[in-house]
Amino acid sequence: MNIQKITLLLPLDPDTQSNKE
Repeated sequence: MNIQKITLLLPLDPDTQSNKE
């Protein structure tokens, strides 16, 4: 399943930008 890949990319990209904002 590609869920593991998305879970690793999601928290890495949006999390960093969302935290900065």
